[in-house]
Amino acid sequence: TGKTSTIAYVVRLLVARGKRVLITSYTHAAVDALTMKLIESGVSAREGEDGISALVRIGYESSCHNIVRPILVSNIAAAKEAKEGAQNKGNDSPSAESLYEVISAARIVCVTALTVPRTPLLVK
Repeated sequence: TGKTSTIAYVVRLLVARGKRVLITSYTHAAVDALTMKLIESGVSAREGEDGISALVRIGYESSCHNIVRPILVSNIAAAKEAKEGAQNKGNDSPSAESLYEVISAARIVCVTALTVPRTPLLVK
């Protein structure tokens, strides 16, 4: 019926007007479907010299579609730290500071509704 396409169009309009957008739904499939539609419609996964994505997905790899995994906040933050040569003292997870930077720089943040209250980095 075109719901996903319509929402993707409105999101792109809002971003073009300088707004930031939070995309949320109760299911991973719904969030991923809209995220993939945004990627398909030309929303850049990478933006700027810092390599931080304009479009990010918060979640676990096991819960996300394969196409969306490269824009997971944790993957982008880990890649950013590796590029900068940051040492995370034997921990494979990126630092909270890197995660916060990635989320703060993103124009579009995609996350399930049940993950929002469990993600302290979304609190301003």
